[in-house]
Amino acid sequence: MIVNADQINAIGHLPCGQFLNFCDESKFNLNCQAQTKWAQGYISGVSWESNITFDGNAVNQDSVKYALIKYCRENPLKNVRSASENIFKQIK
Repeated sequence: MIVNADQINAIGHLPCGQFLNFCDESKFNLNCQAQTKWAQGYISGVSWESNITFDGNAVNQDSVKYALIKYCRENPLKNVRSASENIFKQIK
């Protein structure tokens, strides 16, 4: 079960448009990398709380980064938290 966004505040994530701007500058841009790590932490935390295990290769840095980019390109008005939740749903 995913934690409802209305129940907690997730901090530190960016809107998709801003995330994409950073990643479009460079996939190695500090903010692009930081948001990827944020997403990995979010996915790890939600899986821990939900007692769900998955293949660790599914959440390696490059896979998560490109899944975030794909989600944000398709949903530019959303944010990295929404993208992270979407990735979690796909891998669980």
